[in-house]
Amino acid sequence: MNVKIKGMTVLSYPKPNRRGRTIIAYFDCLAGPFELLGCALSRTEHDVLVVTPPRLEGNGSLIRRITFRDDELRTSVKDRSLAAYLALGGEHHEGPLPEPPAQTKFDDSEFDSISGVRRYLSP
Repeated sequence: MNVKIKGMTVLSYPKPNRRGRTIIAYFDCLAGPFELLGCALSRTEHDVLVVTPPRLEGNGSLIRRITFRDDELRTSVKDRSLAAYLALGGEHHEGPLPEPPAQTKFDDSEFDSISGVRRYLSP
């Protein structure tokens, strides 16, 4: 699943909430055809990293939830958000880091050194 982190706010002084989770960052991401604004990267009381989708409040303060039903998508969002968190100087992560996502190989043997510029500038 193609996941991109669009923006992130790292919390300077994270504290556990009522459920025992410590939200360490909020982020926005693109996941396939969906844009999710206000996801959270959290650490459980057992130091397990989790991501949660945004919470939506409805009429009468009833909460409707969006959920990740696909484990591959959840893992991809978690790995990408953790990478962004660490790149932004986040220091509240404990435990082993996940393996980085596999990089897509690009074969540029068919292009000369200026073809990318031509492709970018052409209408």
